[in-house]
Amino acid sequence: MSDPSCLRETLKAILQRDEFQTPKDWSWLDRLWDFWREISARRAQPQLQAEHFSLDFLNWVGLVILGIATFFLLYYFGKIFLPEKMVKLRTGRPKEKREDFAALKAKADSAVINSHYLEAVRLYYLAALEYLQASRVLTADPSRSDRESLQEIRRNVGPDGACYQSFSRLVRLFQEKWYGLKRCTKDDTAGAAEYLRYITMEKG
Repeated sequence: MSDPSCLRETLKAILQRDEFQTPKDWSWLDRLWDFWREISARRAQPQLQAEHFSLDFLNWVGLVILGIATFFLLYYFGKIFLPEKMVKLRTGRPKEKREDFAALKAKADSAVINSHYLEAVRLYYLAALEYLQASRVLTADPSRSDRESLQEIRRNVGPDGACYQSFSRLVRLFQEKWYGLKRCTKDDTAGAAEYLRYITMEKG
């Protein structure tokens, strides 16, 4: 029977040969790293898509708001500067619904009775404009300012007549009251009616 110690040494020597050695394999670690990178890329892709979607959505919202703001700005400034709006601010009605001198004066007298003093001053002013246009002292032009109207009346009747002087005072009174520079009272309506009477007396 062989010596056990000798047999052990022989087996140890055999197992240490190259054909019995298993090399260490680290490829599994590389495969794990590649798998992790693939998972990370897949997770990042929806985030990028969401970011692009958010940016596109905000751009569209900004364009819509800009368009709405532009529309309202054009509408607002158009209402202020268009001649039709200027006529409506002055007369309170479109041009085609303009009333004649007698109707305007009657409504002004009625407004005074009902204590609507500011409205009465406005109506006396409109009655004067209508009378001067009907008398061909002033041409009808809705876009003309009060200053331009006074200049035309001055050219047609002269600066010293009662027509020009009275209408000038009536315009000043109307602007002070209608635009809120001074409070309108019953005495102001009496003054406006008196100015209108001087205008119609000279032309009548």
